[in-house]
Amino acid sequence: YRKPMWLLFVAGTFLLGVNLLVSPSSGFGQGWPDGVVLAVCGAATIFWLVIAPPWLAVRWKAASSLSMAITGWVVLIGAWVAVVELQAHSPWLLLAAMALVWIADTAAYFAGRAFGKHKLAPAVSPGKTWEGVYGALAAVAIYALLLVPLAAAGGFAGRISPIAILVWVGLAVALAAVSIVGDLYESLLKRHAGV
Repeated sequence: YRKPMWLLFVAGTFLLGVNLLVSPSSGFGQGWPDGVVLAVCGAATIFWLVIAPPWLAVRWKAASSLSMAITGWVVLIGAWVAVVELQAHSPWLLLAAMALVWIADTAAYFAGRAFGKHKLAPAVSPGKTWEGVYGALAAVAIYALLLVPLAAAGGFAGRISPIAILVWVGLAVALAAVSIVGDLYESLLKRHAGV
């Protein structure tokens, strides 16, 4: 019973991705129309900001395969559209966004190992600590500051003022926080699957 559902999910995800890729209106190499990005990435953003945190808080286990498939599509297709859109704007912007997550994850690991005393979510991921979270956010803030001189190469056309820098660092830290929620969500799914 589970194998056909799994194959249906993979095939559906593949077909959605291919449709977005080869659709004549997609303009794949130049990024998608704003409406596509807003709809797909907007749904994923709502999931990560509004649905995932309470889901983690109550450690909810989805009762139906359909709800998990829809969640998977929202998350996977949203991430894929975002990656393609960033690549279309600037390959350096895509690399900077990916590095932000890598830096957050690596800093959380090392800060947690060195200073970790207070568990973040022991029932979901026993190894993660609040000290790791603080280390991740601090490292990402430093990383964001180091990227400021490269803003023009990344496509930023505005004036680099102290307010712009503050907003940029705040956005980077917020994205790192969402990446931590994503990491916890993945851990919760693994626990439910017995992996």
